[in-house]
Amino acid sequence: MSTVMLAGATLDDLAKVDGKAELISGRIVLIMPSGALHTRISKHILRSLDDFVETLGIGEAFGDSLGYGFDEELPSGRQSLCPDCSCFVGKLPENVQGFILGPPTFAVEVHSESDDGRAAERDMAAKRADNFAAGTLVVWDVNLPSPGR
Repeated sequence: MSTVMLAGATLDDLAKVDGKAELISGRIVLIMPSGALHTRISKHILRSLDDFVETLGIGEAFGDSLGYGFDEELPSGRQSLCPDCSCFVGKLPENVQGFILGPPTFAVEVHSESDDGRAAERDMAAKRADNFAAGTLVVWDVNLPSPGR
């Protein structure tokens, strides 16, 4: 991940950023684009999730560009989440072009090709913990198959 602002950024600043990013400790952190396999897996999960919530008539499924924002920072300093796929059960904001204020009900994080090793696993574990601290009920942490499978 790379930071585009050093300090003092807000959710309003985050809303002006082109591309996928999150607000962590007052810094806007860009999320790098994903590869084809990551994107394909996310797409399949999103299609199934969308079918599921439509069948039940509850909530709405979203892809990876939706931001969930929080008025207060989480204990880690994170003030937004942008999962690869998510479901939100609740009242959508009046401005449906903005972030949802509050946590996703269900979040999916698909490991990227570069998410390998102890540091990457610590980052993924921290993001899972942030989801739960925010109030997300279910988090899927999806590992990609090893090359050659």
